[in-house]
Amino acid sequence: MTLIFDRPVRRQQTDRIFFTSMAFLAALSVFVGFSPSYFLRGAALAPLTPLYHLHGALFTAWIALFIVQTSLVAGFRTDLHRKLGVGGAVLAACVFVAGVAVSIETLRRGVSGGGTNSDPRYFFAIPMGDIIVFGLLVMAAILLRRNTQAHKRLMLLATISLLTAAVARSLVQRDESWFFTLRTP
Repeated sequence: MTLIFDRPVRRQQTDRIFFTSMAFLAALSVFVGFSPSYFLRGAALAPLTPLYHLHGALFTAWIALFIVQTSLVAGFRTDLHRKLGVGGAVLAACVFVAGVAVSIETLRRGVSGGGTNSDPRYFFAIPMGDIIVFGLLVMAAILLRRNTQAHKRLMLLATISLLTAAVARSLVQRDESWFFTLRTP
């Protein structure tokens, strides 16, 4: 009788590589997208408000935590992964609140995405939709934390839902006046 143990082990190894790689790709996307306006912000730009600094710090912390968490699982340290997960749930709640606050502040300031329809309300729907999706996916991942297959996929999807702004900034022209237009009353 022959027993084959190769497939589950290979799938686990493939999952560890995939999820850790995705965490690093998410971090790279955030760094590339927000380098000009946050990470490597030049002195020529107006200073960020405390709300935007908090938003940037929390979202960066989420990406860093995602890297740490996927690396812990890949390194077979699920005990530490679970302990950090409690703090991750608190961080996710803070990310959600900050995301909503920044979306509302952006609408209040009249920022729009440009293009054919520059109504700030249409632009507001994008970050609000992203942050709501993030919150729902993280909640589902927390509820399903004992189902590791569902948990890790939901956390990845939640993190991907936060990347819209970073990817948009890295794909469009670097001239922010083209991408964001401030409407003055």
